[in-house]
Amino acid sequence: MKKICPHIAIFTFIAVMGMTGCGKKKEAAASAPPPPPPAQSPAPTAPPVVQVTKAMPEEEAGFQAIAILEGATKTEIHARITGYLIRQDYQEGASVKQGDLLFEMDARPFQAVLDQAKKDLADKQARSAARAEIDTAQAAVTVAQGNLGATKITAPVGGIAGRAMSGLGDWIGQGTGPGLGTPLTTISTVDPIKAVFTLPKKFYVDNSDRIAKVLALPLETRPETLELVLADGTPYPHKGRWDSIGSPASASSGPVACAIFSNPDRALRPGQYVKVGEGKP
Repeated sequence: MKKICPHIAIFTFIAVMGMTGCGKKKEAAASAPPPPPPAQSPAPTAPPVVQVTKAMPEEEAGFQAIAILEGATKTEIHARITGYLIRQDYQEGASVKQGDLLFEMDARPFQAVLDQAKKDLADKQARSAARAEIDTAQAAVTVAQGNLGATKITAPVGGIAGRAMSGLGDWIGQGTGPGLGTPLTTISTVDPIKAVFTLPKKFYVDNSDRIAKVLALPLETRPETLELVLADGTPYPHKGRWDSIGSPASASSGPVACAIFSNPDRALRPGQYVKVGEGKP
């Protein structure tokens, strides 16, 4: 029997073991789970969309103010003679026409003066007095007739008659005593009618030049840019015009202004509170 060389045997053993180990490594590698896929970076997001709008100029602000209504004109009613007031013939706040009877004074003293003046004239005419005497007597009759007629006080204009400022039995007329020279009432014309209000200071500062140009125009040609709202919130159907603007009462306030509105139905009355405003010009 041939003997195996020890070196060959050792080599053979190492080779067999190596092949066995490689096989196990291949089996282990085959049975191991696959490695996870490499992490992926998140997909890039789209940039936000920014909308750009063209800047528009700011609209000029308007205003709104509380106003009180007044007659476009106000006529004071005075007695032309001195005497006792005995009757009021109109209703306060009512509409009156030119010539309507408002008050009556005690006419008896004036009737007596007229009767005497007529008697004096008749006497002078009967005795054929000098022409100058007759003319003087005739003038006295004329004056007495005028004074008697003045005991009936009528409306010189049409409009809304105001509160009576004297009571029945008062001594009224021209003079310097208590109550003398005081108007009996006033009559306000209400078509057109005025609205009086204080302009906000900022609106006045921003619009003073424009309003000044409007006020330089004749009233009937001024644009109707003002609006009126009644106390109950009802818009008034007729627009108004700028009528006048005063000077500011102080550095911190706006001026007092007047607007004028047509009032054909006389729905608006003096003393009412309303709102007056204007939007952008």
